[in-house]
Amino acid sequence: MLELTWYGNATLRIRSKDTTLVLDPFLSRNPALPRFDSTVLSGIDGILVTHGHFDHTADLPWLVRRAGGVPVHAAEDLARHLTTSRDLARHDVQAVTLGEPLAVGDMTLTALRARHVHLDLRLKLSTLLRMACPTRWNTLRQAPSLLREHARCPEVSCTAWVIDDGDQTLVHLGSLGLDSEGRYPERPDILALPLQGNTHIVDLGVQVVARLRPRTVVVHHIDDAFPPLSRTIDPGPFVHRVTTRWADTRVIVPCHGVPFVCG
Repeated sequence: MLELTWYGNATLRIRSKDTTLVLDPFLSRNPALPRFDSTVLSGIDGILVTHGHFDHTADLPWLVRRAGGVPVHAAEDLARHLTTSRDLARHDVQAVTLGEPLAVGDMTLTALRARHVHLDLRLKLSTLLRMACPTRWNTLRQAPSLLREHARCPEVSCTAWVIDDGDQTLVHLGSLGLDSEGRYPERPDILALPLQGNTHIVDLGVQVVARLRPRTVVVHHIDDAFPPLSRTIDPGPFVHRVTTRWADTRVIVPCHGVPFVCG
């Protein structure tokens, strides 16, 4: 049975009987939130990355060194980008062909094509308005550096990771979007679902659940990890919509740093 731990943003640690992976590791830019404890990286077997945005890749060079040189697994085009623009050596990054299973310890990993959520105009305008609010001025000074990081870290491509330990199947999305023609596992045991990046994020999340019909949904990307560009998301409306429509689907809102299982 897989053990999961959420460390803010889209960062998850996935642990099976013999193998430990970390997905989309990121050091929060919000001092009011718990920091990602880099000791979590001790003894891990690999890092998985879903796409190239800064809150998924900007900290990789330091984190790889801290983890003792474990491989970063990424889709082929993203892997090339990481080795040419993110200060990672070629031996640090393992390119993965979409759809081809990869064995890491007792886990089987498969990268599938996904899509990034659409950052809609209404969301962008509301972000600008929040930045102008006096209560947010203490975070406004971070905006230029975050925008520079964002410019240096294009999406490149977006991947869904499927992780199977022989007992459970987990689908991890780093952004809330599926490929319209993509083929994904039916009724996965666990869906790790991000709820950030669109004004209608609850509706979009429900659509993904309707398509995959997971037994358990674990929400993430709900914290204000890089203000003023991010925001805190209330998962309550999403939880209500899903559990009302599908009584057999469980939704977990994880606590930072607290391990849990989805039995």
